[in-house]
Amino acid sequence: MKQVTRIHQIEITSRCNLTCRYCVHKKMPRPKMDMDGNTFNRALTLVQHFVRAGTQYELSVHGIGESTMHPNFIEYIRRARLLLPDIDLTCAINGVGLTAEMADVIAEARVRTWVSLHRPEKAGPAVELLRARGILAGVSADPAIAAIDWAGQVDWHNSAGSAPCMWQNEGMAIAWSDGRIGTCSLDGQGTDGVIGTVWNNPEALFVRPYSLCKTCHQTIQ
Repeated sequence: MKQVTRIHQIEITSRCNLTCRYCVHKKMPRPKMDMDGNTFNRALTLVQHFVRAGTQYELSVHGIGESTMHPNFIEYIRRARLLLPDIDLTCAINGVGLTAEMADVIAEARVRTWVSLHRPEKAGPAVELLRARGILAGVSADPAIAAIDWAGQVDWHNSAGSAPCMWQNEGMAIAWSDGRIGTCSLDGQGTDGVIGTVWNNPEALFVRPYSLCKTCHQTIQ
């Protein structure tokens, strides 16, 4: 086991507006829901703890879901930046629901944003909205050029190759939309990968190898 050093991701919603064959989302048994305000604030409090401890420098505001679907997406982005003024904020979206207003707020909050190419006709305009505001982090075509099978959770080829697991090796964790804390961002099951909730004492949170680690392309050192 390794003590958690940072909440690398906050999954503000586990709902999605696409049903990509590549993704674990459509078959995952975890609840598909929006994170409520109290849970989000508590997750940010945990991040603040690790920032003060000097072990967290970034936060990704997404998980297995489309963040822009959250009805309070704009409010959550602003609050994250307000409470975490100096860290690197990032987000990954599919571009389907991105509006100019959202892009303005993302730019205002300095959130570097990735766009996936699951729906090119939607991703293209989203890319241009973000690029025009100087906050496009990049475009992802991973299902084709760096594919994984989500630790054996989906029927897909692996082309990404073996890599060290930052989650296990560095003590990273993810706050899921229901307030539980998981060991891995690939986890659609939410069973033996659960290590606590956002309401736990952060010093009592430990990552540990579990069932998905056995079928994952990443390695524990």
